[in-house]
Parts: sequence; C-alpha cells; structure tokens
Amino acid sequence: GKKGGSKNTSTAAARQAREDAGVSKYAPFARTPRARSDAISGLAQGGAPPRFEGAMAGCEIGPCEERDVPSLLSFEGAMAAELGCPSDDPRGSYDADWFAECCRGTFKRDNGQTLPARTLVVRDEGGRAVGGVICYLDHARFASGGGDRGKQKRRRTASTEPFVELFWVYVAPAARKARVGGALVAAALADARRVWPDAERVRLHCITTNRAGLAFWTGTGFATLREVKSYPVEGMSAFRMERLVSPPAAAASAAAAEDACRNPLPWAMVVCGVTGAGKSTIGAALAKKLGRTFLDADDFHSASAIAKMKRGDLLTDADRAPWLRALHDELAGRVSAPGLGMVLAFSALKAYYRNALRGSLGPSVGFVLLRIKAGLVAD
Repeated sequence: GKKGGSKNTSTAAARQAREDAGVSKYAPFARTPRARSDAISGLAQGGAPPRFEGAMAGCEIGPCEERDVPSLLSFEGAMAAELGCPSDDPRGSYDADWFAECCRGTFKRDNGQTLPARTLVVRDEGGRAVGGVICYLDHARFASGGGDRGKQKRRRTASTEPFVELFWVYVAPAARKARVGGALVAAALADARRVWPDAERVRLHCITTNRAGLAFWTGTGFATLREVKSYPVEGMSAFRMERLVSPPAAAASAAAAEDACRNPLPWAMVVCGVTGAGKSTIGAALAKKLGRTFLDADDFHSASAIAKMKRGDLLTDADRAPWLRALHDELAGRVSAPGLGMVLAFSALKAYYRNALRGSLGPSVGFVLLRIKAGLVAD
C-alpha cells in the first residue's frame, strides 16, 4: 500500500477530500529511542521475536532510529520504480526530514496536518535495515446498518471512529522469500493494538497493477472496498483495502501471534463446493501440505440430522442452524491453540452459512471454492 507525495494542489485537495480525515485526539508518542523501545516491547504478546528463515534468520524487528533514515529513503526510490510511478512525480515531501519525523512519531500530510505515527524496521544481523513499515492513526466516518429489514429501506447511520492506516510498507527483494513482510505487518498490527487500542480497523491502499501486493494483502486478511482513482498520483489508481486490527487468530496467544507472522494465509481455510467436488479429499491434502489440522464438517452433524439425511430428506436451514453453531464454536475454541491453523471441508454454498461460520472470527476465516465441471460430478 503506497501513497505518493505529489505537491500538485488540485491532486492534494482531491486526495484530502477522499480521505475524510479528522484531527486525532491522540498526542504523538514518545520520541526518544529508549521510550519508543519500551512502548513497543512485547510485540508478540509474549516477548518472543518472530523467527525468520534462511539468510534472514538473524533479522529482528524494532522501532525506527535515526540511523535507519537513509535506508528508508533508498527504499522509497526503489518502491517508486517497482510500482511504475511517473518519473516526473514530485516526491519532494518524502525526503530525509519527512522520514525522520515519522521515526520520531509524527506523520505529516501534504496539507500540513500531523498525525501520530509508528515506524518499525527489520534489521539483519549486521544492523542494516532490510524493510520497514509506517502507519498512523486517523479518523473517518464508518456507516452501520440498522432499522427495519422489511418493506422500509434499511436506515444507515455513520459515526466517526479511529482507524489505523498502513501507509508505507517495503521489504528489500533479498528478504522477501524469508517471510519478512508477513512478520513485519504482524508486528505493526500488534504494536497498533497496544498504542491505539480504540482503533478496530486498519486500512491501506494498494496500486491496482501491483499483483504481488494484492495477493499478499488478500492473503493477510484484507478485503477490497473500492478503487480510488488518481491515487497516488494522476494517471494511477489503487484499491482501498481493510481488515480488523485484531482478529482473534492474531491476538489469542503469543504462539498464535507468532504463527500468524510466519503464515500470512487465513488461520482457517474453508474448502467449499458442491457435493462431489472433492472437498474432503482436497482439504485433507491441503492440510497435510500446510501442516494444519483438518476437519470435515460432516462429522459435526447431530444424530437427528444424520437420521434425516439417511431417510433421503433434505435438511432445512433450521436443521443446519445448530450444526453451523457447532462448527463456529469448534473453530473459536481452537483459535488460541498453537499451530499453523485449520482446514475445514464444508459446502458453504450460501452467504448465510459462510457468515454464520465466520461469526466473530472475521478475516481469520477464508474460503476456497472448488470449481468443477458438471460432468465430472455426475461421473
């Protein structure tokens, strides 16, 4: 999710109107390295740093320091080149001073507005930064539904709520295969939970042509809300994406939080499809491949439902209600356990079923639809 720094007045005004931002009630956080270090301690809720792989095994995540500014500035140039930003894009506002202010806890917009910020970096064994993330606290109006669902139109209300914006994320190419990006984002969200506990949502903007980025953010539980035109600069566009700051899988325990750092896929992957699509076979194979626990939804039917199906009678939604509750409770009861997650074979053909299964688990539950030709099912 990268946002450009064009100084064009009309572009900045249009972007500001889209942001619908308010002035934060939170004061900037501690600016000394020691204070920032204390504030960010316990990122994984148990004090244990995330484990990295291969050549990056010695990496550590910590708060940004002044010595990291040159690296962040070089990352900015590399990111602009990778995303295909125009060569004449005036990025003068994102200079060394701007990154230094972010490291000290202040995010400064083009219009001069300042917001509390957090900046983390990943350093290799030699102390050199190989990645970084900048996020800030903002406010926006979020709609919620209410009222009568009958013939009357459903009334919608809006309230101003705090949210976290993942503004700037970059990992050097040499560190990308070691899952440094997933660990960096997990650490940033854990930090946000500590310092901004009232913020329930996190947003970002991902360039529409950044396919690798879209796959990464979708895999970490972000859902696409809409496309934003002329973003970050004229001639480009980005997807606004959002998820909860603290899904149960990430906050349940230190072990689960560390697993989430190392595995960006949803904690529970539901393999769904029509009867005969191979949900159980493929689901079991997928669980073995990923090192996850496998469950089959058919094993959770009540005795009365099983008897009804044996008679050849179709189950109604009323029959399925206790079954759906049992499946949700099973996932919710396992979310705090150590391990890499779950794979569940479950038809999930109706949105009602998927919503009931997901429940309070939110983006921790993802769905994989098996598409199969009708002839193969018949055979």
